[in-house]
Amino acid sequence: MKITFEATLSVADLHRHIPHIFEVPPGTTQIHVEFSYSPRYSQGQENHNQMSLSIADPAGPRGVYYLIRDYGINITEARCTPGFNAGPVRPGQWNVEVDTYRLLPPDPITYTIEVTLSSDPIPDPIQTYEKKQIASRGPGWYRGDLHAHSLHSDASWDVPDLVQYARDHKLDFITLTDHNTVSGLPQVESLAGDDLLTMGGMELTTYYGHAVVLGTRKWFEWRLDTDDHFTMPQLADRVLASGALFVTAHPMAPGDPECSGCHWEYEDMLPGNSPAVEIWNGGWSPYNQMTVEMYYQWLNEGHKISATAGSDMHGPPDPDRRGGRNVVYAEELSEEAILEAVRKGRSYISAGPDLILSGQTQSGIEAINGDTLPPEAAVISVHWSGAHEGDILRFNVNGRTLEKRPIQAAGEASWTLEPGQAKWCNVEIRDAQNEMWAITNPIYFGDR
Repeated sequence: MKITFEATLSVADLHRHIPHIFEVPPGTTQIHVEFSYSPRYSQGQENHNQMSLSIADPAGPRGVYYLIRDYGINITEARCTPGFNAGPVRPGQWNVEVDTYRLLPPDPITYTIEVTLSSDPIPDPIQTYEKKQIASRGPGWYRGDLHAHSLHSDASWDVPDLVQYARDHKLDFITLTDHNTVSGLPQVESLAGDDLLTMGGMELTTYYGHAVVLGTRKWFEWRLDTDDHFTMPQLADRVLASGALFVTAHPMAPGDPECSGCHWEYEDMLPGNSPAVEIWNGGWSPYNQMTVEMYYQWLNEGHKISATAGSDMHGPPDPDRRGGRNVVYAEELSEEAILEAVRKGRSYISAGPDLILSGQTQSGIEAINGDTLPPEAAVISVHWSGAHEGDILRFNVNGRTLEKRPIQAAGEASWTLEPGQAKWCNVEIRDAQNEMWAITNPIYFGDR
C-alpha cells in the first residue's frame, strides 16, 4: 500500500514542524519512506533549502532523517536506515513530520512524501550490539573528543569509521553526538576497547541554537515550539535532571542562512543554566575567538561554567585544521568520571601542547583548573610541553592578560597573586599570529 503527501512551501513556512498522519494496519512488517523536494537551490541563492524528516509511531519517536539521502528510509523490527531505531512496526497512527530548517526566496518549494507499507516477511535477523566494558586505567589526564557525527545524521562516514579515526589518532575517548537522534549509540558502545572509551550523546539541533548532550542514551525532545511549549532553560533542566551534561555548542558560529540554527539565539541562556560551553568548535576560527571572549565575560559575571571543545567531525577532517581536544583529569577512564571532570572544569583544550595549570595558597591549599582557592595569596604555576619555539604564553587574570612571554617548546612559569587580586585565572598558548594552541579552564578564588 502506498500513501502520498504533497505540499508547496514558501519562506512563510520557515521553522515549522509540518505533520503528515497515516494509519499503519496490523500485520505491517516494513515502512519505507521516500522524500523529495524541488528546487534544492532557489534562484540566486548560494545555500540550499534544508528540511529534515522526524518519524514517530504510536509509542513515540522513531528517529530523524536529518540529511536527505537517495536511499530513503526503511523501518523494520530487525533494522533501520541510520538515524532510526529498530523495533516493532506498531499498528496505529504514525507521523512523518517535515522540519523546515532553511527555506529561501524567491521560488516556491514543492515536496513529496511517499510512504509504502508492506506485510512481506523480513528475512533479516534482529541487529543487536554488545556493549563493551573496558579496563580501568586509574587517575590521570585523558585526551578526547566530545562532539562528532556519523551517517546516523549528516556525516559522510559511518560509526566504525569515526571510532577507527579516534584509534588512529591515539584518543582516549570519543563521543557520538548525532543531530536529534541516538540511533548510533548501541553500535558505538560495541566498538569500545581497553584502548578507547566510546561515549554516548546527542546534539539538540533546534532552529535557534545547538546544544550537545553528553552521557545520554535517551532521546530528548528538541522541538521547543510543539504543543508542549517548553523553553530552552527547561530543556536544559530536563537534560541535567537525567544525569547527562548540557553543553551550549558553538554559540558564536554563523547562523542563518549559512548554517541553519548554528548561532545561539536564546537570550535567556547566555549562559543561563548551562553548566558548560563549547568555546572551540572544529578548527580554530574567528567565531571561536568571539566565544572565548564571551566566556571570559561570563566568568567575570560570576558564572562557574566549564569550557569544552568539539571537533564536530562529519568525516575525516583536513589534517591541517587546528582542532582542539579536551584533555581531562579524571579519576578513571570511564564515561561517568570523564563527564564529572568536565562538569568541574578539570580540563584544558589543546591542539597539541600539554598545559598543566596548578595553584597553591600561602596556607598550603592546592588546586588545579576547575578548583576554587580561598582569597589569599597564592602561587599559580604552569608546566607545558609540545609547544613551538616562539609561541606566546599568556597568563590571564579576570580576563585580562597579566603577562605574556615567548616560550620554548617546553618549560614552566609561575606568578604570585595577592589576596583579592583575582576572581579567576587561566593560561593560554597562542602563536605569533594570535591563533590559539591551548587554553585551560580557570582556577577560581572565593568561597569553596
